[in-house]
Amino acid sequence: MEKVTEHYAQFYFPGMIVADTSNKKVESRDPYKVVIPKGAYCFRLFSRDVVIDGKKRYEGENYDYTGMFYRSDAVVMSLKEVKAHKPEERILISNMEGNGWNRIIFSKFGDRLGWPQPFEDGDTVL
Repeated sequence: MEKVTEHYAQFYFPGMIVADTSNKKVESRDPYKVVIPKGAYCFRLFSRDVVIDGKKRYEGENYDYTGMFYRSDAVVMSLKEVKAHKPEERILISNMEGNGWNRIIFSKFGDRLGWPQPFEDGDTVL
């Protein structure tokens, strides 16, 4: 029997209502070594312990999640900046105020920004 720790990147893609996700095993927890697939706007890293017993594989729970890592072309804006530069985004402003989001991040898709998400402590723009 052998116990190993595997590392994964969980990629986030725009979905119809909520984000779609996809996990991929990675060799390193270095976010700068992760290749972000086309269409993904961010990812986070996590680990999982696995016990291998001959041909059987037993997977533990996922743990040690990082914050989100966003593509380098994403734009972070404070509530004050959204109010000043995007006053037409009344629903976004209301959501930010109602949910206590001090900052949001817009990911870039082609030549436009979209899919605003809360930008939390521990999140990083690469």
